[in-house]
Parts: sequence; C-alpha cells; structure tokens
Amino acid sequence: MLIAGAWAGHELSAEGGCVVVTTKDRVVRIPYSQAQSPAELEYSNLGVQQVWECTGAFLTRAALQPYFDKGVAKVVVSAPVKDPNPVLNVVMGCNHDLYKPEEDNIVTAASCTTNCLAPVVKVIQEKLGIAHGCITTIHNLTNTQTIVDAPNTKKTDLRRARSALMNLAPTS
Repeated sequence: MLIAGAWAGHELSAEGGCVVVTTKDRVVRIPYSQAQSPAELEYSNLGVQQVWECTGAFLTRAALQPYFDKGVAKVVVSAPVKDPNPVLNVVMGCNHDLYKPEEDNIVTAASCTTNCLAPVVKVIQEKLGIAHGCITTIHNLTNTQTIVDAPNTKKTDLRRARSALMNLAPTS
C-alpha cells in the first residue's frame, strides 16, 4: 500500500460538479458541492447514507438536522457536538464499544485533546489508577489564531493574537 508519494498513472480534472479521476482501467466521477448549508442538497438523490461533517460550522443537533431531513442516515462530526442532549464522543480503543447503531445517528470523533489524552489516561487508569488529574494541551496551529502577529480585539485570550506559525498556544 502506498502511503505517500506521486500518484502516477492518474489524470485529474473537474467537470460538471465532479472530480474526474482517469486511470488506464477506468474513469471515476466523484461529485462535490460548494453548498453553504446541508439543507441545500438532496443527499438521498446522491445515494449518500453517511456524512462526515468536518467544517466545524454545524456543532449542535439542530444545526445537523438538515442532513437527516435530506435523507442522510448517519453523521460523524469531527469536533465535539455541544448540545443539551449529549452526543457520543467516540475515541477508538477507549469507548468505541458504547456506539449503538440503532440509537446513535450522530457521533463525534471528539476533540484532538480528547483523542490524544483518552488512550493514555485509559491505560494509566487501568494499570495504575488515577486519584486526581490536570492537563495542559498546546497546539502549534489552530483555526482561531492569526497567521501573523496582529491586534486581536475580539478575543480575551491575547495568545491567540500571536502568529500561529511562530508560537505555541495553550488551549485547555
């Protein structure tokens, strides 16, 4: 299996709302959308059964509802879903056994902090036990930081005003 390197023998193009991948054996058309809202697409007409929501824009059950209204059966969200009715945060190797396909139509892949911390904490808890804990996570680049040092009047955390390319920012 090739993990990285040149993608030799394939031609890519875009036409008619599709990315077209042409190989010596076949042509594959992968439809894409530039819709701003899940309510703008008819997923059932496209044969879509599962959506991976990775925009960070739809993080409540209400915001995700248009996917279901348009025919999607399952939504996996790449960030924590903030909702009074909790959504299962799945961390593979830690709690994936809690997933119930008949009940969990929305799941989240949890946060990057949770995915990094939970497996380590699970092993320590199971093998040694934990009485108390405290964490600090540091990101090297996040979507909420500026690329260059700049005034940051909208945020109370002035560390986010520093250049994301040259500064580490504690995030939790």
